[in-house]
Parts: sequence; C-alpha cells; structure tokens
Amino acid sequence: MFRMFPAALMPLRRVAPLLLATMALAGLVACGGSTSRVESFDPSRLVVFGDELSVIGNGGTAALQGYTEPAGAKYTVNALDDDGTALNCSSSLIWVQVLASNYGLPLGPCMTSGDTQRGWIAAQAGARVADVAAQVAAFQDAPLVADTLVTVVAGLHDILDAYDAVVAGSKTRAEALADVAAVGTQLGKMVTGLNTSTEGPRILYATLPDLGQSPLAVKAEAAFPGEGRAALLSELTEAFNTPLRLSVTNDGRFYGLVNGGDLATTMIKYPSRYSLTEVVSAACDSSKYSTTTLALPERFQLLGCTTTTLLDAAAGSITTYFWADDIHPGPNWQSRFGSAAVSRTKTNPF
Repeated sequence: MFRMFPAALMPLRRVAPLLLATMALAGLVACGGSTSRVESFDPSRLVVFGDELSVIGNGGTAALQGYTEPAGAKYTVNALDDDGTALNCSSSLIWVQVLASNYGLPLGPCMTSGDTQRGWIAAQAGARVADVAAQVAAFQDAPLVADTLVTVVAGLHDILDAYDAVVAGSKTRAEALADVAAVGTQLGKMVTGLNTSTEGPRILYATLPDLGQSPLAVKAEAAFPGEGRAALLSELTEAFNTPLRLSVTNDGRFYGLVNGGDLATTMIKYPSRYSLTEVVSAACDSSKYSTTTLALPERFQLLGCTTTTLLDAAAGSITTYFWADDIHPGPNWQSRFGSAAVSRTKTNPF
C-alpha cells in the first residue's frame, strides 16, 4: 500500500524532478517505446517491396507488364554515362539506393563489380497492393530475419485505377474512395504482418505524394474544367494514406513511417527551399522518346526518360523539376525521400 506524504514534507524542488521523470517514462510507454528504442539498428541486408518508385531494371522482363526493363533503368530521369550512350545506374539515385548506400549494402542490380549483393529488389513496375502480397510470398533470396531492413512503398496504381474508374463512370466517387481506403488498410495490415516476433525484420513504409498536385491533375483540370478531377485525385491519395498510417501496429521498435506525402507537399509549397524551379509541369518530354519507349503503356514510358529527353527548360539540371512525368516524382524527391528514410532509421532508430 502506498503511503501519502503531506506536501509540506516534500518540497516542490524535489517533487518537480520526480514528476518530470515519471511523465517522461509514461510518454515512452504510451508510444510503445522503451530504452530499446534508442539502440542503433545496423541491417546486414535490405529487401525492397512495392511498385516502380523502388525499381531498378535488371535487363529482364517486367513481370507484371511484359516489356523489357533495360539494365540500370529507373522510373525517374535516368542519367547517362559520360559519352551519353549508356545508362549510368550510379547517378540519379532512387530512394532505396540512398538508403542502401548509407548502410553499405550493395543493391542489385546496380552494383560495382566484385561486390557481394546484400540488397534485393522484389518491387515490380505497376504493382498494386495485392501484388505486393505476392512479392512477399514469392521472395526467397534473403530471409526476413532480425537484421533485415524491409521497405514497402505501393498504392500508386490502386489510386490511379480508382480515378480511372470514376472518370469512366464505372464507379461513383464514394465507391472509389471506399476501395482505395480498403487497400490502404490492406497494405497497413500487410506491413504489420511482416514482423510477427522480436526476431523479425525492421520495416519502413511510406505515404504517397498527393496526385492532386501532379501534372496529371493539372492537365485534367484544363481539359475538363468544373469536374473537380484534381480534387478527386487528392481525395483518393488521402483516402489511401490515412488508413495505411492508422492500420500499422506501430510500437516504435519494428515499423517506421517515412512520410513521402508530406515531404512532397512541402517541396511543392516551398520550391525554392528545395532548389526547385518547376512544380507543375513534368521534366520529361515524351515527344523525344524513342518508338520503343512510346510503345510502352503510358504509365511506364518514364522508363525511357534520360537527360537527353528532357524539356529544353529542364535540360540544365535534372533536379529542378519536382515531377519527372505526369505521375512520378523526379530525382529531387527521390533523393530527399531516401534521406528521410535514412533519418528515420538513424536518428529515430527502431
């Protein structure tokens, strides 16, 4: 039984530190944390799930799409080597390359000769949330054990599919929003399910940029004024992001959120802070694409965008435009998103 002491017997200068210490401890517990939260986490392998925001081509066939992904090609502005004839995989890095590099994990298929692979990309161009479940089930090359860092970024195509359905009249706005919310919840539960014990991996997952601020939305508003298509894309993005965040059982030790959506919104709102000069138009000029690239489905033609196929206004730097094409962020966001992921694991460790 606790004994109550009169206030006169415990001076305020002694009570205050005790209260502060108690409150701090309670805060850690309320956040699901403990002293283990401040222990560093140094993964020995990286496994990447999701869609083309996390893909580097390996020279083979894009499994979900059926076309060839050139070795080293990414779904952003691709850098070329010095003579401009071949892709330079080690430049214009996507976010998982930034993450892997900070941990010294050679990431296939973009590795230096002689490196031992310690990073694997299971992500696929065009993947919906349902496809991510199949990626996880099929992955065999690197066991998801305690020293594994797993990344999951998906949902772009679920949002676009819902948008297309509303525009085509096959679904109402309410139905599309409900569908997207359901897949956001599904992905959150999938993320939670990747770790079922204290011996499991650490997982980074992310919210998506607001497609209502994309060139797709800008073009739709211009072509169909008064229909509110940009607002619909924003609503669909938020309808996905919010349930995703809420449905992950985040105890602060095994799951880390990287808020790619808020990062994008801030960059677009304050472009000069991020060395951006254009946040409305896309940097890549599809009229300069090869016939091979133009034969690809429109959502994936970005695969053929290089420093030689940019708009003339964007040719000076690949990082001054926020958007690479109508739906995919460019290298500036990719780089900063990668840095945010590193920060999540380094300065706010699992």
